[in-house]
Amino acid sequence: MKLTPVIASFALFSAAPSALATPVCYMDMYGVRTDLSYMCNERDVAAQAREEQAIAALNQQRLSDLSTYGVWAVGNNIRGTLRNSGASPISNITLTIRAQQEGRSEEFREVTIDQVGGRTEADFVATFNHLPEEWSIQSIEIE
Repeated sequence: MKLTPVIASFALFSAAPSALATPVCYMDMYGVRTDLSYMCNERDVAAQAREEQAIAALNQQRLSDLSTYGVWAVGNNIRGTLRNSGASPISNITLTIRAQQEGRSEEFREVTIDQVGGRTEADFVATFNHLPEEWSIQSIEIE
């Protein structure tokens, strides 16, 4: 379906199906079509995919700047330090820590660090119900 203005000096606002079967909002004015999908709460699927890929690539690069050291058990806690070796601060970091207690099942704890500045460190603590016999950092994620 194609909608065109009857008089070129008037603007026509319409929603027409695109090749991807999702409506695309646009405005025709003086023979020029302007994309208004941002006003219709719709996004170009290809642009959204490119944005998501760029964010994923940036987060992968940021993850390579993070490392942990000095991780040890103190009572029922696993303590350690997260280091950001990159120049830029990293926000919304989640560490998933696994601990196995003698004769008990394994437990997982998530520790969230709001921000670690560029070339700085942040301490973390995960508290478990029992004294951990063994432990590991299962994952480090950036939101």
